Amino acid sequence: MIHQYDHMSNGMSARLKRHFFTSLLILLMVAGTDVSALAQEQRTFEVDPLNVGDKAPTFVMKKNGTTDYVFLRDFAGELRQPAVFRGATQQVVILSFFASWCKPCQKEAPVLAEIARGYENQDVQIFFVNWGDSDREAAAWLETYGVEANCLMDPFGANAKKFGVNTLPRTIIIDKQGYVQLIERGFSEENEAHYREVVTTKVNELLNPPI
Repeated sequence: MIHQYDHMSNGMSARLKRHFFTSLLILLMVAGTDVSALAQEQRTFEVDPLNVGDKAPTFVMKKNGTTDYVFLRDFAGELRQPAVFRGATQQVVILSFFASWCKPCQKEAPVLAEIARGYENQDVQIFFVNWGDSDREAAAWLETYGVEANCLMDPFGANAKKFGVNTLPRTIIIDKQGYVQLIERGFSEENEAHYREVVTTKVNELLNPPI
């Protein structure tokens, strides 16, 4: 009788174990799906609102590969005293926020860099702003995609948050007086012509305002 009970007990134990591991597997699969979804959602987070016509937030960011820091007020808005002493003049500023994990950035960055070359020796400053990578990773990424431009580092996304950036890439054009004049969200090969047109049209308009 005792042996029969032990056999039944062992049978129930085996069924319970199978049920337990099956349930555990299901829970892990569900949890895995949730974690994957969360990882994608972490690309987007709450940011400060920024609209065309707003005063651009001031920033101070380290220049990639150096110990130098760049101030927005060295180029646009009310210039800092050191900028005045250097004989600096107000300029149009283009910011392009990117990260190494951003696939559309791979297409957008070379296009914007090409546009920027058309404004050499004019009052235009372009900065690629890296969100979250190391100096080495950002420099390697720019080299991979043939982008030769100033790169500023935003390791924790503090400046991205101030500029309302919750998706990448994001192009922002600031006029000489320090006001936001264009916000272009995202990039695809299908909208490349549109991107080129809106960016160049806005920069030309700001360089040559109507009298």
